[in-house]
Amino acid sequence: FFFSAFSRESHSACASRSQVHRFHPRGARDTCDGARNMRVSLSANDLCVSEGFVTIAKEEPIDVMGASPLSDVIEILPARLTSLSLAAGLVGIAPPRLHDTPVEPLEREVAAARRRELRAAGEAAASQAAADADPGALRRRLQEEVAAAGARAEAAAADAVEQLAAELAAVKVLRERETEQRRAAESKAAAEMRAAAQAAEAAQAKAKAKAEADEAAAAEAERKEAEEKAATEKKEGGADIAPPPPVPSPPPVVAPSTPAPAPPQQQPPTPQQPPTQQQQQQQPAPPQAPPPQTSVAQLAAEWEQSCAFVREYEAAKPRGELGAACRHVALLVGQTSRVRYVVWEKAEAVVGALNALQARGGEAALAAGCSAFAAKLLAQGSAVVEKAPAMAYPLAMLATSVGARCPALTQHLRAHFCAACCYVTPHYVRRPAGATDDAWREAMGYQRRARGFEPKEQYYNRMAGYLTLWAALLQAEAVPIYDERTEQMRMEPHANPAGAAEAWRWLARLANQKAQRITPTLLLAFLKPSAHMLARRYPRQTEKLLRFLATDYLLSVESLLA
Repeated sequence: FFFSAFSRESHSACASRSQVHRFHPRGARDTCDGARNMRVSLSANDLCVSEGFVTIAKEEPIDVMGASPLSDVIEILPARLTSLSLAAGLVGIAPPRLHDTPVEPLEREVAAARRRELRAAGEAAASQAAADADPGALRRRLQEEVAAAGARAEAAAADAVEQLAAELAAVKVLRERETEQRRAAESKAAAEMRAAAQAAEAAQAKAKAKAEADEAAAAEAERKEAEEKAATEKKEGGADIAPPPPVPSPPPVVAPSTPAPAPPQQQPPTPQQPPTQQQQQQQPAPPQAPPPQTSVAQLAAEWEQSCAFVREYEAAKPRGELGAACRHVALLVGQTSRVRYVVWEKAEAVVGALNALQARGGEAALAAGCSAFAAKLLAQGSAVVEKAPAMAYPLAMLATSVGARCPALTQHLRAHFCAACCYVTPHYVRRPAGATDDAWREAMGYQRRARGFEPKEQYYNRMAGYLTLWAALLQAEAVPIYDERTEQMRMEPHANPAGAAEAWRWLARLANQKAQRITPTLLLAFLKPSAHMLARRYPRQTEKLLRFLATDYLLSVESLLA
């Protein structure tokens, strides 16, 4: 490029001779007039002073006359003016007059722009340093950042709260819906249970009223018959010769609810009148002893009827799907444990299975299911209650719960109990005339083994297990109910169709028969579960009966064992 250090005169002198000089560091040192010992550089940054002349660092040939000095002047000014003056002095050229150069206004503008930039940068740096050094500004900035972070956190928390509120509302609606459905189901089940209980109570009250009416009618008939006999004897003059009094016999034990027959009323004496022809034809009936409450023949007939009932249902067991449903009922009975919730759960499952049987096969299928339930309950009594008497109570609770909603089960339970254990009637099986010992043992209920029959002790224990389960069934007066609203079990009272009246009748029947060797075992097995119920229902009669059994009745047993 054309170096600005050349003066206008040097430039004109070179141009007048029309010489174009090319400078190369490795070529000859060509100079023009007024520019001796001068080497031209591409930039003023490469100028340096060495031993009285200016050297050049770059090694590129430059056309002095053809280059434009504008860019180099902009680059040199104003930082290299000192170098420029030095270079001009070395070569013996007068320093250039800057005001005479054509780029002076541009140089001033560049310098002014540079100064403005530097001033703006310094002011910005100063303001930033002042801001950084000011504690109040720093505090305000921190407060602004904390406020912004708090606002963001509050917004996020508000969003989370809204989402949680929506989820809670959905859960609440779902729970309310489930509660309504559960309450509706509970109301329906409670209504069905109340209806069944009312029906059972109505049937029990009806049967009780009928029995009382029959007893009252029988007592009234006996009283009228006795009055008629007394009147006839007096009219016929038979009062003068009275028959010898019969030998008194111990009165039978009767249930407290059964009123004793009223004694015949004494008729006032009437004047003797001649008997009419109709009275002469009537013969006075001989006096008879009052019949026992239940004869041995009646007990035997009742036991045989129960055995025939069970054999009939055993022979007509259903097969196929109904048979599988009956086996499922028996399986549920076998899964009962000594936990109230399990008892309630199994009772609900059994009732559902029995309802399904009834819907599928009618009353016959329902009867088959009840027979399967009773048979499995008896099997549990002989296998489990014999070794663990406490298992009698959950099994009895299960039977009571199912019987409360299926009244047909009561008849099957009693029939199976009487058929499996003749002492539930109670009936002492007599040895038939000409029967062998094996036939007699089989009739009493001994089980066959590989080498004959089971021992007597095992037979006694098994019969005691049956009676323990039967007595536990009679004393059951409540059924377990699971309250899904509170998730707790509660015992709901239930009117047992047999209950205390059936337990008293069993004791009365046993006490009116001659004691046998097995009688103490039977009494102990029966009274353990049911004595508290009898003492609560019949306090005075139970005390008298127990005193009689402990003294007079057991003396006859001691004579048998002597």
